[in-house]
Amino acid sequence: MKRVNYISSLDLNLKTGGWSGVNVALHGILGKHFELNSVGPINPGSDYPAKVISKLRRKSGSPGSFHFFSQRRLTKISNMVAEKADSHADCDFFHGSTPWILFDSPRPYFVYVDTCFSTYIDVYHDRSNFAEKDLERIFKAESRWLSRASRVFFGTQWALEQVVNDYSVSPANLRVAGAAGSMTLPESDRYEDGMSLLFIAFDFERKGGGICVDAFRKVKTQFPEVQLVIVGGRPNDEILGLNGVRYEGFLSKSIPAELKRLEELYATAFALIHPTSSDIQPLVISEAGYFGCPAIAPRSFGIPELTHDGVTGFLIDLPLQAEKFAERIIQLATDRAMYLEMRKSARTNAVETQTWPAVGERIAREMRAFSNGNIGENC
Repeated sequence: MKRVNYISSLDLNLKTGGWSGVNVALHGILGKHFELNSVGPINPGSDYPAKVISKLRRKSGSPGSFHFFSQRRLTKISNMVAEKADSHADCDFFHGSTPWILFDSPRPYFVYVDTCFSTYIDVYHDRSNFAEKDLERIFKAESRWLSRASRVFFGTQWALEQVVNDYSVSPANLRVAGAAGSMTLPESDRYEDGMSLLFIAFDFERKGGGICVDAFRKVKTQFPEVQLVIVGGRPNDEILGLNGVRYEGFLSKSIPAELKRLEELYATAFALIHPTSSDIQPLVISEAGYFGCPAIAPRSFGIPELTHDGVTGFLIDLPLQAEKFAERIIQLATDRAMYLEMRKSARTNAVETQTWPAVGERIAREMRAFSNGNIGENC
């Protein structure tokens, strides 16, 4: 296997982190193993008629449709892939799954996903807002498409198991390849001192910003010097007016000065606080780990595969409460030896297991094994 069609809906020049960061990193690392033909970004606009009909249905009190993945738009995407893909390539590699579910590749194809569409709906939406028949249309098409893939690679075991449970897909062609952050690895942990708590999220409320602030307030009663640094979505004015709270705004990794600032925040942070209620595989945890910064996050989603409770950070059981986060922060602040050991473990875990070279090697090895006929070989 030499030549691979790399198919994505995102621009390879988009390096803001998250799913776009995964796209850039995957393309870069697979390019070290194979000759890539970049197909994309394939991302046609929304199906306007379907969007209008969906809005009218909701105004009348009925559930709408998921118009972004309407049958018409998915068909258009399939036609665009067929037109732009190299027919002489040895295989196709897809970044993500749902946009491509109507494309029946004439070649073996491989997929990297964070989760399936069914889990995405459950995590980020309310199913009752969508017509059940419309969701089932997408679920069935994706189940069929994933079942036919040569290999489907997941960031976490949790996400893999969700697909098996939601779609009744056989795990035979499913693999956990892992995931990684979109940051250059620092040479060492540069933390010296200080109690700067770091909260990074595009959506302040959904990612638990309120819980984080309440935990900060509780910690401040015992440690007046503690600070809370917020990156991403803007909190309300009351929070911004609290003594010790600093808002850094949105920091783009594609802007050198802002990337450097984000690196400084990771390097000087005492802990990453991530009380999220909607997530899949929060890569901010991996990125913090590169700098030796432990994370305190829920025992939910794929997080337990990124943070080892009591070793590289702390996991908080549901229901999430500010008191539980505050207790763990105070525990770290009062036991310096344990804290420094946790920093060391957090960095070792992230650097050794959660980097794109490691993920790429697992994927490339599976792709070559499939090409050579070693169907049963695991990563």
